[in-house]
Amino acid sequence: MRFPKLTELDKDQNEIYNGAPPEGTVLIIGPPGTGKTVIAFHRAQMLSRLKRNPRVIMYNKVLSQYTSSRGSVAPDVEVQTLHKWAYDWWKRSIRGSGDPPCVDGARFDHDWSAIQDAAIKKSIDSAGAKLVNWGHLIIDEGQDFPPSLYACLTNVMTVANAKGSLPKLAVTVLADENQRLRPGRNSNIEEIRQNLLLGPENFFHLKKNYRSTKQIAEFASCFYVGLRSGKPIAPSSIGELPVVSWIERDTEGKFLDACATKIARYADIRRTEEIGVLTVRDKVRSSIFNRLNAKLDEKNIKVQSYSSKDEELKATNLEFDLPGSVTVINSASAKGLEFDTVFLIDPGALVSNGSGDLEAKMAMYVLCSRPRRFLNVMLVEDANSKKLMKDVSKAIYEEENL
Repeated sequence: MRFPKLTELDKDQNEIYNGAPPEGTVLIIGPPGTGKTVIAFHRAQMLSRLKRNPRVIMYNKVLSQYTSSRGSVAPDVEVQTLHKWAYDWWKRSIRGSGDPPCVDGARFDHDWSAIQDAAIKKSIDSAGAKLVNWGHLIIDEGQDFPPSLYACLTNVMTVANAKGSLPKLAVTVLADENQRLRPGRNSNIEEIRQNLLLGPENFFHLKKNYRSTKQIAEFASCFYVGLRSGKPIAPSSIGELPVVSWIERDTEGKFLDACATKIARYADIRRTEEIGVLTVRDKVRSSIFNRLNAKLDEKNIKVQSYSSKDEELKATNLEFDLPGSVTVINSASAKGLEFDTVFLIDPGALVSNGSGDLEAKMAMYVLCSRPRRFLNVMLVEDANSKKLMKDVSKAIYEEENL
């Protein structure tokens, strides 16, 4: 990830960096591209200097790996997924063995109410309160975690801090409810605020888009559904119009061949760019990855991918900020990432996968906000794709038939 130095932060980012208190609970909201993750790690570095034992919690393994290239910004601060942190905290601080309790045995669906009760019971004296002390948790993509998590953290903090645990337990949450990708298993801004018992003095809002061009931001904004994080202030940088490619799907293979051919040609011409290829279905991810490997292997262009179902395609093997590379991932793993160029393949499947109109638009808003310079949406000529694009003015993109 391309991290600006502390001296390079914008005025609005600096106000939050300097104004958010190091103790207690803080909520920072902002739409895509406003620098929430940047603030998360600069805040982690500041808290580390203050001996507050910060730890950054990320949404998934891909995002955790992505931020590992942050250079000199908080290099010694540990980064974990929520599941890994919960497991380690439970084993180290509460029960000593076994997994934390989960709802109906679902491994990644933690029973935060049961975890809370066990942690509070452990905190009945100062020795126990010291054990459960997590320091300062910095939770990125906080909208993708349930309200019960925030209720648990608040109640444990209240008890442990009252018992004199030092440094005091604290939490910083960075969130954008526009970017919720798991309906029914996440939180809106008000739910986070209420469960963290936050007042306005600990509530901050990032508003300016630092990532993309004006043209990309305008295209992405067509899928904004009006939630509290808002649309970002438009960037000033000017670039190419997004391209919408329409492709007939006589067969799945013909559609994917056309996509892979165009992407491979682009990657060969623009060898200094970092390219992201985002798919909705894992079958498509796998097929595109194999096709691009075959086309680009002899051209010395790195093609990489991640799948939780493939032992050889681990998140820890991914390299980011690598010029002349192509990264092929599912849309669910794209949260928080950015690339010079993004090819978005068959997003009409967001509708056909059973998502309602609102969820499909929210997902499109997230995915179309990933590129820094150029966006190419590759669509099948079908009813779902046309429905997805019906509110997008043709004046703000170029159209082609492949």
